[in-house]
Order: sequence, then structure tokens, then C-alpha cells
Amino acid sequence: MRLVSVLVGLIRWLWTWGLGKIARHRPVVLALLSSGASAAVGIYFQHPQETVFGYVSVVLVFLIVLSGIVPSRYAAAELLTFMLPAMYKVLELSGDDRITVHHLKSTWWRQTYEQLTEYHPDPKRPTRGRVFPLSHGIVAQCFHNGQPVFWSMPEGKTFEDAMTDRWTFTEEQRKKLRQDRRSFMAYPLGQEGPYARAVLYMDSADSKRFSAETFEGYKRHIEEYFLPQLKEALRSFGA
Repeated sequence: MRLVSVLVGLIRWLWTWGLGKIARHRPVVLALLSSGASAAVGIYFQHPQETVFGYVSVVLVFLIVLSGIVPSRYAAAELLTFMLPAMYKVLELSGDDRITVHHLKSTWWRQTYEQLTEYHPDPKRPTRGRVFPLSHGIVAQCFHNGQPVFWSMPEGKTFEDAMTDRWTFTEEQRKKLRQDRRSFMAYPLGQEGPYARAVLYMDSADSKRFSAETFEGYKRHIEEYFLPQLKEALRSFGA
């Protein structure tokens, strides 16, 4: 009965937290599970009376199968990473402009969003994997309303004040943000329940980059040249 309880608890853990970790680090996880299963089987055949090793091998094989069939949303990151340079060029971004993709990250107790790819061009420091609550920022707004949105910093407004007053970031959350950003754009990708499934996000140190004058042009180019491919990349990998 103890082993059954452990197995049930393990399955429950996998579905609430572990599947994402397994999917994200699948090669390493598969190698570790395979080694563990082989060792457990070897011990069991040498010592059949040690039935616990038989149960362990069954559980590990179960995990190998499960980790092999779990769709990896993080696999989509690799394909999207290859797409970002082309998007950067076609959208005529330049200089210190940046582009990345965030995806919805659900757990049983809350909804958040996670940065799925590194910024393009190459970031000054790695930022992929950062997680934010689904209540702050232009990206969160896009996840909620499912509509493209842009915003430019008002004249005379500091970054700190804007992120606090307009987007309700806390001081700790602001530390994760690049402080020289002056204009922002977010475009929703797909649908997952009441939220967008993912968001294409761009920002710039130029307050006029994403503005009322440029917004429709960026929106049109995304829809004409990249939207089907972006949605397919996310759909194929279950992101």
C-alpha cells in the first residue's frame, strides 16, 4: 500500500509541477531515468527477493514513457528563437530594439506568464525563464484582452513612475526590467481559455518606435508575414 501511495503521489506531482521540468530538460531526464531503470532491473534480477527494486524499475520505466510523450512547450522556444532574427529584420527594428516571446504558464494555484525565448538581438544578460504575475505590465494586459496593444512613455515620466503608476509593478519586479525602455508593443498568439496562449513582445529605447503612427504598420506586417508560423510553432509543441 505504501508503494501505491508513493506512485499516486508521484503522478500527482508530475501533473502539477514535474511535467514542465521533465519537458524542459528532457534529454537529461531521460538519461537519468534510463540509468536508474537499468540499475534497478539489474539488482532485481540478481536478487529477486528484493521486490522493491522491481517496483522501482516499473515506476522509472513509466516515467520514461511519460516524459517521452509529454509535449514540450520549451521545444517551441528553439524554433521561435530561429524566427526572431527574420522578424527583427522584416519589421525594420534596429539599434537597441528588442523582441521576444512570452507564454502562459498555468499551475493549479495561479496563472503567470514566462519569457519563453531570449531577447533578440543577443541580450546583455540571459532573461529567458523569468516569470511574472498575470496582473502587471503590457504583456499581462495582452494576455487578458487578447488584442494587440502598444504604449509609449509620456514626456517627463520616469521609467520607475511609469512602471508603478501605469503598470503596477512592484519595486522587486521592476528590478527585473530594463530601465531604458521607452515604448512597448505586445501581440497575442492563439488562445488558451480566457487568455492568449502566448504574446509576441517588443520594446525600444525610442519613445516613437511603437506609437500611434507606427502601430498599424507593425500589426499588419506581423499578420501578413509571421502570424501563421508563430501559431503553428506554438501549437505543434503544445505551448
